[in-house]
Amino acid sequence: MSEAEGFTRRFGEAWATSSGERLAGLLTEDVHLAQSLMREVHGRDAARRAFDELFALVPDLRSQVRRSGPTADGVLIEHRMTATLGRRPYSWDVVDRILLEDGLARERIAHFDPLPVLAQLLRSPGRIPAALKLLR
Repeated sequence: MSEAEGFTRRFGEAWATSSGERLAGLLTEDVHLAQSLMREVHGRDAARRAFDELFALVPDLRSQVRRSGPTADGVLIEHRMTATLGRRPYSWDVVDRILLEDGLARERIAHFDPLPVLAQLLRSPGRIPAALKLLR
């Protein structure tokens, strides 16, 4: 199994449990994470805290890998996120560009259209303060 294939398998397993600790276990100590709707994160401990905050806001957030492919320095992973947002089931597609170092993510840049996700999230006004915390 290639490094990209092994990482993709572990990525899918970690997202199936939606555990900040399991997801942080996929990352290098000096990781850089960037995506819409969340502040940029630097470092494994900060990433674990950010994941924990995200799961506190959206406890049923899960992702299922749809396909992946190796790159010269990592892997592209296409996956479908699902969660209850605005009191309704909701899903959206994400493509992560992940740079690998010794089988761990050194950088992850997530690509998706944030506007429909934000609009759905805002259907639950009680979640807005927690959502704003993720941006800071």
